[in-house]
Amino acid sequence: MKKGTQRIVCDVRVSTEYPNEGAVALPPNETYELVIHYPMLKNREYRKLIKTGKNGISSFGLCREISEAYRYVYAKKKTYGPFFHDFYLLVIEGIVIDHDKKTVTPIIGA
Repeated sequence: MKKGTQRIVCDVRVSTEYPNEGAVALPPNETYELVIHYPMLKNREYRKLIKTGKNGISSFGLCREISEAYRYVYAKKKTYGPFFHDFYLLVIEGIVIDHDKKTVTPIIGA
């Protein structure tokens, strides 16, 4: 099992479709929590549990999870909005994985 904090540099659009291919970023048979707080208003965030399954999740698979979470958040504009940027402008610049706390936090830019 991995420990500590891992950073993945991505620079990919949130609106892109991603396969679950590539090196494993999250180990198999674990549950991590995805935490999204940008570009929502201050003091608002969205949390979602990610179950890694028997094969774990690759960095592309993580990008897909993040993209799906953002699609959900933007569809619930009344709950999480208003937003500072349009969905199609968002870029996953990186992903911070804390293997000790089991959290995944995307670094989002526009």
